[in-house]
Amino acid sequence: MQWTTLSLLDWTTGYFEKHNIPSPRLDAEILLAHVLGLTRVQLYMQFDRPMNADELARFKELMLRRSKNEPVAYIVGNKEFYSLPFAIGPGVLIPRPETELLVEAVLKHPFFTDKTKPSHIFEVGTGSGNIIITLLKHWTTVMGTSWDISEKALEIASQNAARHVVSERLTLEKKNFLTEIQMPVCDIFVSNPPYISKTEMETVMPDVKNFEPLEALVADDDGFIFYKKIAETLKSRLQWQLAIVEVGDTQAQKVVSLFDGLGSIKTIKDYQGIERIVVIER
Repeated sequence: MQWTTLSLLDWTTGYFEKHNIPSPRLDAEILLAHVLGLTRVQLYMQFDRPMNADELARFKELMLRRSKNEPVAYIVGNKEFYSLPFAIGPGVLIPRPETELLVEAVLKHPFFTDKTKPSHIFEVGTGSGNIIITLLKHWTTVMGTSWDISEKALEIASQNAARHVVSERLTLEKKNFLTEIQMPVCDIFVSNPPYISKTEMETVMPDVKNFEPLEALVADDDGFIFYKKIAETLKSRLQWQLAIVEVGDTQAQKVVSLFDGLGSIKTIKDYQGIERIVVIER
């Protein structure tokens, strides 16, 4: 049998469905496009392309890895965020679409149009650098500082900063936010901290639970320890003007109560109508 890109995609989609892969067709397309060195749009234009033995062998290897729930982003080494490509690897949290709402909340704020005001963004939880790098990429007049406890995350973030030409404006530091006393002076504070409780972690999908870094996902105090520390930090700092955090799908109102008294507070809903972003403005 002569495999074409289309017949291979159809077969792989069915195979992934049998293995309960959440987005079987999309994952098949991403993996095959990666093997062939094409974009997904280019792949659509070559559905009758015959596959050679080497391409089939390389695709089979990736397909089997995905069938065992390894995340696609780790397999191909990249993930798009806010229309920008980011290098991703094991040990680094994979960017989620809902986190783009956090970036949008900053870029839609009046501070962004009046670029003479804020001068520094401070982030807790660097990961791949997707949040802070995207902000610096779009906002060329600000500086940024980002903390993470993971050497691997900081290494990947440094690569991504160089890729997007923001290295000179970004300071990456290995620090534990929960134990630090001195924080950088900043105008804007952003964070997508760990917020899954240990109990909830038992119920998440295998590709998250078995592959992504627990320290970037799980938080003590039923998932609220970082928000309590953030509230404590913001209360003790005088300069910040805007703070924006991502929260779990049932956490928004409790986080709002933790931030009570800090300023004007609002929430932003995600694509499923869940309160996902909490914004505090002084």
